[in-house]
Amino acid sequence: MRHLSLLVFLCLLLAGCSSSGLRSSVADEHLPICLAPPLPFQPTSPHVSATQNTIMVHPGLLLLVDWGGQRALDVGHSLVEQGYAERILEVRSRMKAPMLEQMLKDGGGDYVGIHYSMGGAPKVLKAAVDAAAQVSSEHGVDTQYSAIMVDPFALGLLEKRINPDSAHLKQVFVILSNRYMPLRPDPSLLSSRVMQHPKFHFIFAEEYGVRWNHFTFLTDVKNDQRSTQNAQRGREIFEQVLQGAFEGVSSDVIASNLQHLRLRYARQDGRSLIPGLCRLDS
Repeated sequence: MRHLSLLVFLCLLLAGCSSSGLRSSVADEHLPICLAPPLPFQPTSPHVSATQNTIMVHPGLLLLVDWGGQRALDVGHSLVEQGYAERILEVRSRMKAPMLEQMLKDGGGDYVGIHYSMGGAPKVLKAAVDAAAQVSSEHGVDTQYSAIMVDPFALGLLEKRINPDSAHLKQVFVILSNRYMPLRPDPSLLSSRVMQHPKFHFIFAEEYGVRWNHFTFLTDVKNDQRSTQNAQRGREIFEQVLQGAFEGVSSDVIASNLQHLRLRYARQDGRSLIPGLCRLDS
């Protein structure tokens, strides 16, 4: 009997896993049509100005181990070369002090941080937002912080650490590797207040038909010579992230453009946009 119970359990487990991929186990014709957002796709210009003095880079350090942190640094250096900022600051300590010092040296303004893995812990984002708030209150310079977070550690604590309505938090882009990939954080612990907040954009790899693990997204976007589908789509997605984080494109336009990318990729792949929830029109 015990062996029979174990066999039944394994069958149920395999059945559950087989229906959890990119395609839905429910026949598409029985699903409602996924509606495109009302805004048209907004073309964005590749030309930018260095309105942000410094990019804060928070690598994925684990104790003394450089947990893929060079990828985040490489992306930061690439953005400086493209004119998005004048310099980068690697914040290895994850403390407020070095960011505050740099913001004061720059004279305040708008800042963007690249948060990767352990460097994406909510307490690190809070330290950055607190630094921006202190510069604003003590020196009268309106200072805001936007974050690009790639597989951030302890994502479920975001709501406890961060006030989404803070005047010093501009936009947050949370980019997650594929479902069931090792080290992908669990977004299910977040409430709708965060998931649906206009400042927050959640980018799930499976919704864009790409295969990303914990390390590949930053590798794809830093190298414009990579010609794989993952890399090409990654760069298109990242372009929208950059427009929102650096260029001040409104949150609703960015959300609309990301939705259009999801729809376009789903049509190209011949798959459901959101497995089991809606289908594409013909």
